[in-house]
Amino acid sequence: SSSTSSSGQGTSLSLVYGYAAHDLSHVIHHQKHLKKKFSKKIVKSLTTQILRGVAFLHRNWVMHRDIKPANILIMGPGHHHGCVKIADFGLARIFQAPLRKLALDGDVVTIWYRAPELLMGSQHYTPVIDVWSVGCIMGELIKLQALFPGDEKKKTSEKPYFYYDQVNRMTKWLGSITKERWPLVVDCPHYKHIKEKIVDPENKLHKLVELPKESNAYKALATMLEYDAGKRLHASQVLQHPYFKEDPLPSENAFEVQLGEAVHQYPAKSVKPKTDKKATAARVDRSKGVPNAVGRRPDGQRRGVPDRNR
Repeated sequence: SSSTSSSGQGTSLSLVYGYAAHDLSHVIHHQKHLKKKFSKKIVKSLTTQILRGVAFLHRNWVMHRDIKPANILIMGPGHHHGCVKIADFGLARIFQAPLRKLALDGDVVTIWYRAPELLMGSQHYTPVIDVWSVGCIMGELIKLQALFPGDEKKKTSEKPYFYYDQVNRMTKWLGSITKERWPLVVDCPHYKHIKEKIVDPENKLHKLVELPKESNAYKALATMLEYDAGKRLHASQVLQHPYFKEDPLPSENAFEVQLGEAVHQYPAKSVKPKTDKKATAARVDRSKGVPNAVGRRPDGQRRGVPDRNR
């Protein structure tokens, strides 16, 4: 729902959303603390809902560009228990024509979930960068730890940065990036950093996630973690994979378990208003103007900056 309020100096718009008790990062951390893996049904239910959300965004010409566990919210007990919500659209953008140059936006996607075409410095990319991120999340749900936790500080000194540790973490398990596997990689700015480093071409993803190569779960994951963006499936295509149509079937309540399994209640993420700097900054005296979305008063002055003309 939405509401508007006004004062003598301007108008503000407030959007009110349902409260989501959990984010996926918190849920994974809690599950890891229990030293117990998610059931196959929960992994599939969460992955399905995230893919549906991403597919919806892409149908509406939106790339999220920061899909990661912390940006996946999950509703707590109630009518929508276990319903997944995709949050934080700070890096999202429309990709419908006319298309502004993507390179102008700088780095996008948190590094552990960043697609290889972005890591290789490509200035032209497609919505399947979000699908790679979902693949990383599915693997994390299986392993209870990030698949490719690279060190963001380990990068080249010159811009545009080449995050070599992240690439090394990725190629350790997925195999070396070669022009045979990904023909267009030779056109990427950072190809020069890897063309002489063909160390191990073998894809060992199945060992990392401990899934049989012949399993549909592994095959579905592999379609998302494909180096070549031209071969990587779109979210709507991944959802058609046999994995999502076999038992256990995904549930609308992502926390729903199979018969005979104990139901675990995840603690709601604590809210600490005093540490919410954005919320605190928004509580301004009406006499000083109502802040708008870009952090300025209606008169154009930045919040906290005095107007010298007064």
